[in-house]
Amino acid sequence: QYILSVLLLLLLANKTLANTLPFKLKFTSQFRDETRVSNYPILTQNFQEAERLFNKGIELYQNNRIEAAIESWQEALKLYRKQQDSSGESLTLGQIGFAYEALENYLQAVDYFEQTLATVKSGNNSQIKASILGNLGNNYLRLSNYPQAIESY
Repeated sequence: QYILSVLLLLLLANKTLANTLPFKLKFTSQFRDETRVSNYPILTQNFQEAERLFNKGIELYQNNRIEAAIESWQEALKLYRKQQDSSGESLTLGQIGFAYEALENYLQAVDYFEQTLATVKSGNNSQIKASILGNLGNNYLRLSNYPQAIESY
């Protein structure tokens, strides 16, 4: 009983965060090490195109064109991976996870949140990791996978 109550509270708290995050998250250079790419024209061009595609995905998501947003983010993801930009990759994977969650495709959401977690595991930002784990827990809960939900929370 107690565990289910705690899970319900966490689900409600995280659901509110998950619903607002894609609308507020704008791609900014603060997540980038721009000096790394500025010396290489091809990487800079890829960075600018990835940034454009990421922001296009945000706009599409805000206009409830979620499938189109996923497509845009998938293209951005390819560019981030090509230039080995782990922060862009993490942000984009998370956005795709939110999009699949909005489409109620919780298995896909779990897959993308797991990928997001894998990209940030080496970093030191515990708030980001906690947020990702909360989103994983929410989706496992929706899939009635209670042991995984509890482990994620």
